[in-house]
Amino acid sequence: SKLENVASGLVINRSAFGEPTITIRGQSTIYGNAQSLIVLDNFPYDGDLNNINPNDVESVTVLKDAAAASIWGVRAGNGVIVITTKKGKKDQPLQVQLTGNVTVGDKPDLNYLPLISSAGFIDFEEQLFNRGYYTNLEQAPDAPALSPAVELLIKRRDGVLSDSEAARQLEELSKTDVRSDLNDYFFRNSVKQQYALSLKGGNPNLRYYFSSGYDNNLLSEVNNSYKQMTLNSALTFTPIKKLELSAGLNYNQSSQQLNNPGISLLSSSSSYADKRLYPYAKLADGSREPLPVTKSYSER
Repeated sequence: SKLENVASGLVINRSAFGEPTITIRGQSTIYGNAQSLIVLDNFPYDGDLNNINPNDVESVTVLKDAAAASIWGVRAGNGVIVITTKKGKKDQPLQVQLTGNVTVGDKPDLNYLPLISSAGFIDFEEQLFNRGYYTNLEQAPDAPALSPAVELLIKRRDGVLSDSEAARQLEELSKTDVRSDLNDYFFRNSVKQQYALSLKGGNPNLRYYFSSGYDNNLLSEVNNSYKQMTLNSALTFTPIKKLELSAGLNYNQSSQQLNNPGISLLSSSSSYADKRLYPYAKLADGSREPLPVTKSYSER
C-alpha cells in the first residue's frame, strides 16, 4: 500500500481472487511472467510482500529503464523493485525503537451499490413468471431453488394462497432490504493493530539489527481476521578491513480466518441457476434468531 501511487509507471492490480500483482511500465508479455522482479537486500525475493515488516524497510527504489536489466539480468525486463532493510551501523550505541498504531475503519456502505430495489426485483420476477420463464425450473427433477417471491406466485396460481394473501406477502417482501440485515449481522467496524520493536547498534567489528512485529487485524466482515508475527535479525562481522561476513534470519508466521463471504453475497448474475442472494432475503427475525435462506433446493 505504501508503493501504490508513489512511483510513476508502477501499477498494483488488485483482484478478489488471490494476491495483487505489481507491474512496471505496463504489460510487456502475453503468456510469459509479467511480474516485476523484487530484490530484497541484494537477493531476488519471490515471497509475499506482506511477509516483510514495513517497519524494517529502510528504502525502496523502483528501476524501470535499461539500466535495470544491465544490473539484474533478463528478469529485470518487467522492472525492478529494490528493497533495502535497516541495518546496524559501526560505532553506533544501542538504539531501541518501539512503535504501535491502531486504525479503526467504518463499515462498508452497502447502499452505495447500484442495486435494483426489492419491489423492482419482484415486479421483474412476476413478469418472467407470467411468461413461463420458471416453468422448466419448477418441473425439473432435481428441484432447484426458486426465490420466495416465485414460490408465492406458484402458490397463488395453484390456489394454495388467495390473491389477496399472496399480494400481502409479496408487499411484505418488497419492503425488505437484505442490505439492512447484512449491515447488522455480517459487517462491523474494522480494527487493525500493528506493533513493532527493534534494536540496533554496532562497534568497529560487529553491526547488529533485531526486530519483531505483530499485526492483529479484525476485518470489517464479522468472523474474518488476520494475524501475523515477524522476526528479523541481521549480523555483519568485519574481522579485517576487506572481509565482511553477514548472516540473517527472517521468520514469519501468519493466520487468516475467512468465514464471511461479505459483499460477494450481493453479486448479480445473468444466470438464475447461479442462485445468488435475492435482495429481499431476511436473515434474522425480530429476536435476532437466524432464518433459513433459499439456496440449493426448492422450498417445496
